[in-house]
Amino acid sequence: MNIIPKTFKKKKKRSKLRLVLIFSGLYFLATILVIFLLNTHTVTIDTNNLADRAYTISDILNKSPETKFGDKVKILPKNSQTKAVQNIQKGATFSRTLSAKNMTITIPNYEKAVLKNYIQVSTQRSSTLFETVVVIIFAGLIYVIALGQFYLSNKKRLTFETDTIAKIKNIRRSPLTQSYLISEDDNNITTELNHLGETIQHQAESSTPAKKNLYAFIEFFEFPIFIYDLKGTIRRSNASFQNEFMATKNLDVFSPYSDVLQFFVNKMLKPTRQEQTFYFEKINAYYTVTVQPIEALERRLMVTMIDVTAYKVTTRAHNDFIANVSHDLKTPLAAISGFADILVNDSDKLPPEQIKCFAKHIVKETKRLSSLVTDTLEMTRQPNPP
Repeated sequence: MNIIPKTFKKKKKRSKLRLVLIFSGLYFLATILVIFLLNTHTVTIDTNNLADRAYTISDILNKSPETKFGDKVKILPKNSQTKAVQNIQKGATFSRTLSAKNMTITIPNYEKAVLKNYIQVSTQRSSTLFETVVVIIFAGLIYVIALGQFYLSNKKRLTFETDTIAKIKNIRRSPLTQSYLISEDDNNITTELNHLGETIQHQAESSTPAKKNLYAFIEFFEFPIFIYDLKGTIRRSNASFQNEFMATKNLDVFSPYSDVLQFFVNKMLKPTRQEQTFYFEKINAYYTVTVQPIEALERRLMVTMIDVTAYKVTTRAHNDFIANVSHDLKTPLAAISGFADILVNDSDKLPPEQIKCFAKHIVKETKRLSSLVTDTLEMTRQPNPP
């Protein structure tokens, strides 16, 4: 019976992982494509500008052959056998040569429709480092945000399922209590479950067998239950209560917990239904205590005590974890934001080496941020069921 649910859960996890991997792959490919198109566009602009300059130099030389240009302009004889010249001889309008930092354009120089020589012009390529870094930063931030949103939504769904299952289990374990809340969230499902619990309670109290056998009935429950009267005498308690506290007939058993004792005394003066959570220091446990007047038994109040220690500990650990993760994520984000702001607003005033240094810092902090997100996802990943 358990093979199918386990297999289904494994398939569900694999499906989600497959979707995340596909999304990540497509997203990174799209980012690489954007960077490639950005660099291609920059190279095209540099090529057109340098070609225009080469043709301008050709016009100047045809008019003034003695004009001198810098080292970046070379005049090649028409019988030159360089690779650039060979490309032009094969029919190309001009020849372009690219290196990591430089670009060279070679064009034929005609005078009265007769090939005179070749003009070769070189220049430094425009750097796309800043634009590339900005694209990587924003792509990384968007990816981290999307991954975080996916993680939070998936976690919220799992929490919702867990809470709902726990509430249904509480109904099965404690049909005499009206409220089965295990968290402070109000939702339609919780409200309906509470109404169901109230209905079960009224049915149990209104039936004749329940009135006669209520004392014996509470023994079947695995959590502490006791019944006391308006004089403070404990009339009956189940085995779970006696194991956790003691077999006593007096509310003085709660004297070490003044807030709990005051709560019970107030209910003796005003016997209405109420629920409250208390911390019992001596046994290091949290209990949600519910006091309910019993209509079937005059001047009696029934107390149910649901252990919520695990929930309290989990909530505290969850809050501490969120606080720590938030603090760790703010540090690299602040560094990235600061360096990116400098690059955007003051890049014209900074030397290239400082821009490169800032870009390295941004890449370093982005990797650190990605590592933090990876570690966080690894720590919060749900273990496979045994």
